[in-house]
Amino acid sequence: MDNCNIWMDKRICIRCKKKADVVEKGKDYCASCYFICFIGETIESYEKRKNELEERRRIKNEDNS
Repeated sequence: MDNCNIWMDKRICIRCKKKADVVEKGKDYCASCYFICFIGETIESYEKRKNELEERRRIKNEDNS
């Protein structure tokens, strides 16, 4: 059961050999490898950048109010 992904399939990431949850262009990826391959950054750096952008927007909206 520990090799199953969220869909109860047994898919293995082609990059890191961990369990895969994403199939893109017929290839299986774990979430971390998917982000690196298709988004170009790690999940952590993406979340950090997103949070910084949201904070800047919040501050800008408060200044305009």
